[in-house]
Amino acid sequence: MTTKGYSDFLICSWAKSKSEKFNYIDECRVAVSVSLKECLVPDLEERPKPANFHERTGQILPYNNLLQYYIRDTEIFVVKNNMKINKEKSKIMIFSASKKYDFPPEFEFSDGSLLEVENQYKLLGVILSGDLKWYHNTNFITKKAMKRIWILRRLKKIRSSVKFMVEVYEKEILSLLEQAVPVWHSGLTVIQENAIERVQKAALYVILDSNYNNYENACAITGLTPLKQRREKNLLKIC
Repeated sequence: MTTKGYSDFLICSWAKSKSEKFNYIDECRVAVSVSLKECLVPDLEERPKPANFHERTGQILPYNNLLQYYIRDTEIFVVKNNMKINKEKSKIMIFSASKKYDFPPEFEFSDGSLLEVENQYKLLGVILSGDLKWYHNTNFITKKAMKRIWILRRLKKIRSSVKFMVEVYEKEILSLLEQAVPVWHSGLTVIQENAIERVQKAALYVILDSNYNNYENACAITGLTPLKQRREKNLLKIC
């Protein structure tokens, strides 16, 4: 990467920013970490009122920033290789919990069109939110897992064994509840933990039917572990 032809501020902002590229066959993602305190400058432009949420601090990230450089660099690459950027699928998302520092996420292509700003984004099956909270991801995985409880009900009707239904539960339902655990477990609230645990309780109630007395006893009978305990002692340790 060269800084030739760029302003001193851009060189300075690069020194205080970090980036990671994520490449796939048909798409590319770039994550840029920016020191807001050191890189943001006062917004001297008169903007139409009322101001939106990101304009509340009166600051902007200067045009010559690392992410804008990547956008330009990508445009040059696709032109040279007779390719085309799908601008409808090109999104920008900000992850920040700062209340003191903020800026309008205005990043644009060379033709002046702005990248659409997303507050939520699904990445490899995980719902990411700009506020760095996991409510939407928890809601997504629990709803998806609950919809598969019908599999256990059908198996119960044909008198499948408890052992077989537990195996089906682990493969078809439990796997959904533990997808990308190291990413979101530490950020769960008590309400979200209970929502995830409720899915396993419902599954055990279907599997054991009249033999279900309480959750702890059901786990002992089936050999399963409460999900919070399983995440903390097994999955996170392995990862």
